Amino acid sequence: MPWYYEMFDFVGEEYFSVLNREKLRKAKKEVATIKTALALQPGQEILDLCCGVGRHTIPLAKAGYKVTGLDASAKLLEIAKRRAEAEGLKVEFLQGDMRAIPFKDRFDAVLNLWNSFGYLEDDEEHLRVLKSVAGALQPGGRFLLDILNRDWVVRNFQPGEEHREIGGVVEINRYQFDSAAGRDIMETTYIVDGVEREFTHSCRIYTLQELNLLLDMAGLKMCQAYGGFDLRPVSVEAKQLLVIAKKQS
Repeated sequence: MPWYYEMFDFVGEEYFSVLNREKLRKAKKEVATIKTALALQPGQEILDLCCGVGRHTIPLAKAGYKVTGLDASAKLLEIAKRRAEAEGLKVEFLQGDMRAIPFKDRFDAVLNLWNSFGYLEDDEEHLRVLKSVAGALQPGGRFLLDILNRDWVVRNFQPGEEHREIGGVVEINRYQFDSAAGRDIMETTYIVDGVEREFTHSCRIYTLQELNLLLDMAGLKMCQAYGGFDLRPVSVEAKQLLVIAKKQS
């Protein structure tokens, strides 16, 4: 079974509670950027694809949008649902595969944030994701993709090992980069209550040109691209790519 189906459930809820504290604070500012970059209008429908614990889903719902969160992890969705209920928000959370979004021509916008695009095994599978996104969007709907910038990784990658403890979980990360495959690889050992498991986190990272080609093949036209949530220009100095594409008629 692929790592992304097992790892999130294995490490447990406290791990994500600690890990996401700073990310939750950043999410509020990122949501403000999303609203501006996509020119979102009040009441529009948004799909947060690979929503995790609802870092962006929940503040978008609080801002008055009709938001659906979809993720493969039952554990992360359970946390997201509790967080939404605690805020008194009505958010639809669904467990599912990003290659098979169960909606047709529904959403004004689809978001895929924090490098979850790239988890799959090859470019054909990632193209399936983009075609699924296109199918879920209304005509003229917009897709926002947040992903590592391969040009930055190539210039800055340093192999190495990191040890840390998060929420009672011991985590040992060993970093690699496969330039031939274009994959950022992290081999991780987790120790939870004395139980040790190893996972290989492998993420395909793309250049802007590669993404443009895949988007076009999926029926999505790239409109804008930025070097992160501060909306700086794309460059080799920008660690992230924030790409906006529109569903073609």
